[in-house]
Amino acid sequence: MRYLFVTLLFALSAHALTAPLNLNVNLMMDGEPLEWDATYTNAAGQDFTINLLKFYISNVALVNADGSETPLDGLELASFEAGDATSATIMSVDAPAGSYSGIRFDIGVPRELNHLDATLQEAPLGVDAGMYWAWNPGYIFYRIEGQVDLDGQDEAWLLHMGTDAFRLPVRIQDLLTGTVTIEVPAEGAAVDFELELMDAFSQGINAQDYDFSQDAYRAVHGGPVAAQAYTNLLNAVSLTGADAAEAEEAVELDVEAEDMSETAHNDDVQGDEVQDDDVESDDVQDDEAEMDHSDMQDDEAQNEMDHGDMDTEDMDTEDMDAEDSEAADDASSDLSSQLAGGSISGTVSLPDSVETWDSIIVLACTRTDAEDRRCDEPVVTEPNVESPDARDASFTFEDLPAGEYGIYALNDKDGNESHTMQGTETEEMGAWVEPGTFNLLYVSPPTTGISLELIGAE
Repeated sequence: MRYLFVTLLFALSAHALTAPLNLNVNLMMDGEPLEWDATYTNAAGQDFTINLLKFYISNVALVNADGSETPLDGLELASFEAGDATSATIMSVDAPAGSYSGIRFDIGVPRELNHLDATLQEAPLGVDAGMYWAWNPGYIFYRIEGQVDLDGQDEAWLLHMGTDAFRLPVRIQDLLTGTVTIEVPAEGAAVDFELELMDAFSQGINAQDYDFSQDAYRAVHGGPVAAQAYTNLLNAVSLTGADAAEAEEAVELDVEAEDMSETAHNDDVQGDEVQDDDVESDDVQDDEAEMDHSDMQDDEAQNEMDHGDMDTEDMDTEDMDAEDSEAADDASSDLSSQLAGGSISGTVSLPDSVETWDSIIVLACTRTDAEDRRCDEPVVTEPNVESPDARDASFTFEDLPAGEYGIYALNDKDGNESHTMQGTETEEMGAWVEPGTFNLLYVSPPTTGISLELIGAE
């Protein structure tokens, strides 16, 4: 298997006894181990394959019984390619020996590291990792790629998720019932996870499909599609093997709850029949039904306490991790705001061949026009230049309608708001493109942090 492991320093108590702890992942598709040569079908009925998966894991901590954390701070990049084993150790650490009530970590790069210059970093944050957006400073947190069959033709697709808003929090804990326990004996231990990749391609808000036939779904670097995938992946990680017994108990609880509900319904019916005969008897019957119903609620609550629940989604709201709720709210809010339009902003940098800002403009072209290789009615803005000697300046498009836009910077010497490809006066330009390609990337408002650099006269 080809994967990259570089472990940073871990902050552990100097006087605590430590033991080796491995974090292992099992890649899954539709509840079964991922097979590289297998074809999978999404909700839109499209057949696709996977040939690459990379993701960062960081901010690891063991959860104590009182809810406090024992941090195992570090950063790893897990990398899988077609032909690799789909089960592997993705992090090895020294952890204080003991018994814990859960584990937490993030899929992504911590905020304080996410905006470093990758060209100055060592692995796993260096440019060789293939996880850095040179055009949009920041790291790709989660990268998955493959092929899809569209009308008999194989086409490439990719899903790249990054930016601080899309750091995936994984929270596996149960402080209420204690059904989640992680033992770290002196001789060491391993914690096995399952990562359900199919979740990324599930339907989104309003049941919209993950539709590979649309360009926006075949090359995802942000925007509403990334928000859809992020929301679906919030619960894609679970403990391996946690769940035959738990699932069976959950089924028993459901059956018991259904029986109790039916009993309560029968009591209500009996109460109605008594009312027809005698109002006073009905009052008595209603009181008894209410007492029975209250008892059944107490029994149901006791059963839940006895059996517990492995899934943190079903925990009491007061015991849910605030970060989980906040992350889900942020993703939903982000998606809603993107669909409503808004602003797009970033910076422009000048090459040495351009001496002044006199003719520099930034253009936003609708996706339809850009794909037709034209931009007849661009939205135009001028950079905000702080001083004549500045080589970088900010720009902002305000109140853009909802949609997808290609973003260009242009030294528009002839003033026609279009790039001059021929003639005596060529014009420098820069576009927001996929690194290493000439494929334009499209963005939906609101978006910040776009970085454009003019590439010099042609």
